[in-house]
Amino acid sequence: MDELKIIAINKANGKAERINKWGMSFAFLALSLMIILCGFALYLDKPWFAGVFGGVTIISIISLFVNSGNVK
Repeated sequence: MDELKIIAINKANGKAERINKWGMSFAFLALSLMIILCGFALYLDKPWFAGVFGGVTIISIISLFVNSGNVK
């Protein structure tokens, strides 16, 4: 019975790790696209647009690092 519980827990942990990896991949992709969008906006001479989206991107990255210690 204990072995079945251990196997079930290991399966659940594996699924959680897989979900976390996908989430981190998509978050990295989204942040990369935001930075590329900011660079393109600067290229098109739209500094206000680049400033707003660049600020949002920087705030989101900082909040991830600040809140990473609070995850249980």
